[in-house]
Amino acid sequence: MTEHSSDTSISARDYFRVKIDETPNKATARSLSQAFTAFTAWYPAGSLGFTSFSEDNLRQWTAWLLSEGYTLKTAAYYLKNLSALYGRAVADGIAAPATAFADVRTRLKSLPEAMSDTPADADTFSRLQTFVRQATSAAAQPALATDIVLYAILAGGLDFDAIAATLKD
Repeated sequence: MTEHSSDTSISARDYFRVKIDETPNKATARSLSQAFTAFTAWYPAGSLGFTSFSEDNLRQWTAWLLSEGYTLKTAAYYLKNLSALYGRAVADGIAAPATAFADVRTRLKSLPEAMSDTPADADTFSRLQTFVRQATSAAAQPALATDIVLYAILAGGLDFDAIAATLKD
């Protein structure tokens, strides 16, 4: 097959399952399966095409992993394994080459080392949602600190130095 579109005769879900089953090393197959299962647990129901592995989806998935309590190291490991599966599809000519995996891996590596061994608190994500809802409600009072925190989050997780270096027009 040399087709690179999402309408190939085999879905990404089926292709990856076949490739996992064909993996001779059982430990490797188990690792690939864990990563793929984690992705499909996050991915919305419906068909899973090769175009589903966009940078935006991969970033959202890794953020979801962290919010579900996976460590940064585990998220990076799962991303690496999912990338290996996708690379097999590229090698077989049924998926287009993509830099999304490498770009998200680079982004994960830039996160603070303190996140690498500690899973996120189960309530962290819901508390963050509540914070954003309250800060953006019509009744919210203008607050510089809240605005700065929201800006830092929406800009991709800016650190204090990047926030301080931000210039206002």
